Amino acid sequence: YLLFGTSYENEQAAFTTLEYIKAHEKYIDYLNLAVFNLPKFSDDAKDLDTREFYHGDLSLYLNFTHPFGWERKKVKQFLNKTFKKQVSVGTGIRKNPAFFSSNHAVFFKKYKENK
Repeated sequence: YLLFGTSYENEQAAFTTLEYIKAHEKYIDYLNLAVFNLPKFSDDAKDLDTREFYHGDLSLYLNFTHPFGWERKKVKQFLNKTFKKQVSVGTGIRKNPAFFSSNHAVFFKKYKENK
């Protein structure tokens, strides 16, 4: 599970993560790439310029101006146009079952241990 776009990350850090994944691809069974959602009531939200993410009663997240300019749109472009296009990474991502999400990772570990 890789989370991109936190308020502490910049584009160079994302490229460092990509290089790490490429260097260790033989040890990676699956990847789940995600874009960070800032929880509305988190301590991190206090120090950021925030705005409503969704104008509904149940909104749990805030949109924010990224301190390093690493906005959601740029993060998504990086994941789709750079990260996923890397040959070594592409095969790992495609190994994911269609239903895979971060909530399922623990089950894959258990399945592997029981084999």
